[in-house]
Amino acid sequence: MKLPKLASFLIAAATLSVTVAAQGTGQSRLQPEFKFSAAYNNGALATDVLRKHVGFAISAGVEYALFSNATLVGSVGYRVLSGDQYLAKSYEVPNATNANTGYKPNTTYSALNQKHDGGGFELSCLYRMGVFVPDLYVQGGLRVGSYKLSTNNFGADITTGAAGTMNAADTVVKTISYIADTTTISPAVVLGLGYRVAPQHAFEFNLSSLSAAGEETGTKMGFAFEIGYSIRF
Repeated sequence: MKLPKLASFLIAAATLSVTVAAQGTGQSRLQPEFKFSAAYNNGALATDVLRKHVGFAISAGVEYALFSNATLVGSVGYRVLSGDQYLAKSYEVPNATNANTGYKPNTTYSALNQKHDGGGFELSCLYRMGVFVPDLYVQGGLRVGSYKLSTNNFGADITTGAAGTMNAADTVVKTISYIADTTTISPAVVLGLGYRVAPQHAFEFNLSSLSAAGEETGTKMGFAFEIGYSIRF
């Protein structure tokens, strides 16, 4: 995620929280909150696309009291999906003793590295209910995210000549370097458990489905296990 976009979101989130807090003075049923979550991503999205498990998300929202121990929470957030570089295409060296010989003449061999980075905005609506002991709650609901992944491609197409070698004089090298963007609308189910350590502070453990698409991988689904910290205003 680009820094200006993150900064703009943080400013907007802070403004929203302050505005709602000001409007909610004297209205105990309305409570703004801000949350930061560290995520461990798993499934095909992490193993086949991102090649990385760690991510994070931030959100700003409003909690509305329905009953004495039940609330409805609506929020808008941004999720970062950051990947690691990996080798997407490669070719075998036919001659172990001399890596420059033994290739088919007039044939193109490709070596391609890819790296997926991006993220997107999310809208969530959760039902939260206190259970068992004071300050412990469970929550569940729906989240819809719009995630854009930028696939950074870099490598080379190497075409051999009549001699079938990788010597510079006998090859034509075409550099591969481009970025392709793919956007996915991802509906998700969210289930979680939280504990309020103080009236204004809570820790949460949430599990949600998550999907996004790379340029060549197509849409892949996974799961995000999140540990979050929320603060009320």
